[in-house]
Amino acid sequence: IKLIDTVWLNIYDNMALGLLRDGESKASGSMTAEDKVIEMARALEIGDSLWKLPEELSGGMKHRAALGRTFLAVSNGPRGG
Repeated sequence: IKLIDTVWLNIYDNMALGLLRDGESKASGSMTAEDKVIEMARALEIGDSLWKLPEELSGGMKHRAALGRTFLAVSNGPRGG
């Protein structure tokens, strides 16, 4: 697993990457992309670390951030191909 390959982005931006890359607007559906990231971070118990850089996190927190990014990207629906 490649943990966080965009080390210049904070954890919030890393987790939002999948949502924003797929063209999700900031106000898509009933929850904004920001709401989704914050909710996922809270569920993974990394909500207090959203504005930190990956190098500032422990290994376990990096794993949870990567899981959050993956979960958000997958929950965003299938990609056309």
